[in-house]
Amino acid sequence: MTKSKAIAIALIFWLLFYYLYDTVVLTRVLDVPHYDFWAYLNTDRNASEACHLWFLFSIIGLYFIVPLLRPVFVNANRQTLMYVIIALFL
Repeated sequence: MTKSKAIAIALIFWLLFYYLYDTVVLTRVLDVPHYDFWAYLNTDRNASEACHLWFLFSIIGLYFIVPLLRPVFVNANRQTLMYVIIALFL
């Protein structure tokens, strides 16, 4: 849980940094529209300078799901592993 907390803190810091950079610097220098913070969190849009932070959302999700899947993989036989791997790809 400490790793996911550290990643979440880094994610929040950099999202706030890029949001302030976009709203303070870019809106004054360039003629770009202002976005509210909740729209800015959608990093897959062109509205965000933080689109390169997409992987941090994925890492946080992995840190939460891996402990749930660990018992399945530790105590499973070959057939159960195949079922789990197929289910993960669906």
